Amino acid sequence: YLEDCRVPQANRLGGDGWAVAAAAQDRMAVALAAAGLGVSERSIAEAARYATERIQFRVPIARKQAIQSYIADVTAQVEALRYLVYHAAWLVDQAQLRPFDASVVKAFGARVARHVTNKMLQVFGGYGFMEDYPMARKYRDARALGLIGGPTELHDYRIARRVFADLDFEIRP
Repeated sequence: YLEDCRVPQANRLGGDGWAVAAAAQDRMAVALAAAGLGVSERSIAEAARYATERIQFRVPIARKQAIQSYIADVTAQVEALRYLVYHAAWLVDQAQLRPFDASVVKAFGARVARHVTNKMLQVFGGYGFMEDYPMARKYRDARALGLIGGPTELHDYRIARRVFADLDFEIRP
């Protein structure tokens, strides 16, 4: 198929292949962080509902301080992620998103989603791992967010490189 096919320069797409791919990667990082936000929000909603319905010792587990603490902890983190995602999306809209910004939002989004789903899985107890409950899928989705679009450790490196560059110190992977 298409062997020895010549495409005139005017008909070629891109030209700055790596720059185009890198910019797309950075925008994808924002989208993945937004996905982490969605997974986190839904996990909290489902766990909170379950906590009001699950009765232990004749009391809904939502009345237990540990459950309330889990919900409060993850809700605060989700709110922080929400503001970061909104800001990163605004930077995309303004064509001002830098690789550093993309890495910050991607790494934070993946970590928050993993933390939230882990805590909310604990609200469900053993049921959380069963396919009959939606938390099992959310937990897997959150874990995948740490890998898709580059592992979180790659984004950590990009963040650290920028921080140390401000001190005129070069780091290497």
